Amino acid sequence: MKAMTTYVLMIGMVIALFVSGLLGGTIYYTMQITQATFETVNFDIPGANASAGNVTTFQDILEIVAYPMLEMRESIPYITYFFVFGIILAFLISGFLTVKHPAFLMIHILVTIIAAWFCLSISNAYETILLNPFMREMMSNQPIYNKIMLNLPSFVGFTGLITGAIGFLGTIRRKDTTAVDMGGY
Repeated sequence: MKAMTTYVLMIGMVIALFVSGLLGGTIYYTMQITQATFETVNFDIPGANASAGNVTTFQDILEIVAYPMLEMRESIPYITYFFVFGIILAFLISGFLTVKHPAFLMIHILVTIIAAWFCLSISNAYETILLNPFMREMMSNQPIYNKIMLNLPSFVGFTGLITGAIGFLGTIRRKDTTAVDMGGY
């Protein structure tokens, strides 16, 4: 049952990667457009006294209130990178579960093939999304995410095979280190 939970986690992380990248690109683009629009608006604050404080224009207010929050958009691509490492972590967990019982290796290989096939659909959908010029401009701020999503089946398949090899080597090592009765010693 724990193994099945791990494989559901892998598929869930792939879906979360897809959704988080699109959501992150949308939020990044919206914050960029919002800041560009704010920068075009400026007027003097009625009744503001330059000698009483340093807030005399609308841009002065935005520099204090809005621009620091809009500059946080630079950290949004790192959220998608978190999900990439989450996929790798899910595969590593499943690889280490293979060490516990050799039957899990076949399940791991099967799930890796199914996940790569599933990722092929996601990658094709992402490529279709990028055909839209507006979406391509919106997602252009995340080049690493774009590279991973366009090559997602290879990424998932390679990672799955590496972690399966780790599990297989752990299974072999486990068989070699079984306890041997030394006649009372």
